Amino acid sequence: MLNFKQLEALYWLRELQSFGKVANRLHVTQPAVSARIASLESQIGQKLLERTHASIRLTHLGEQIADHAQQIVNAQYALLDNIRRNEKSVLRMGMIGPVALTWGRDLHDRIRDIEPDLEIEFSVGTSAELERELKAGSIDLAFVSMDTRQKQTSSGLA
Repeated sequence: MLNFKQLEALYWLRELQSFGKVANRLHVTQPAVSARIASLESQIGQKLLERTHASIRLTHLGEQIADHAQQIVNAQYALLDNIRRNEKSVLRMGMIGPVALTWGRDLHDRIRDIEPDLEIEFSVGTSAELERELKAGSIDLAFVSMDTRQKQTSSGLA
């Protein structure tokens, strides 16, 4: 039986292209991520990844499964966010590093002054990571780099 942790690992591996980055994202070890992928491949009976010295690429079947995994991961994040929102009001903001290090803290303080009962959660990441989190519903607001947004728009991804 496929399990959520296997599918989540495959999804993040497609997004982050690195076992180490996936391990950091999921707060597990790199061997744990490898074991999840190996177990998934074993259960399916087919390879889901093509590994080279420099990169990781999902096979056609791996891409199909990762597409379904994305829906499952997003649904889980949405469910957890719904539960959290019912407990108290939360504003989840994502910022790229320069924003967080400059005016992000001031923004936090000003919002806190206006809405003292509002819980504010920060997430710091790359523009691409924050845009994925925004689309997935795991953050409410993202401050990203305009350069990344323009590249995505010109390629038709935005």
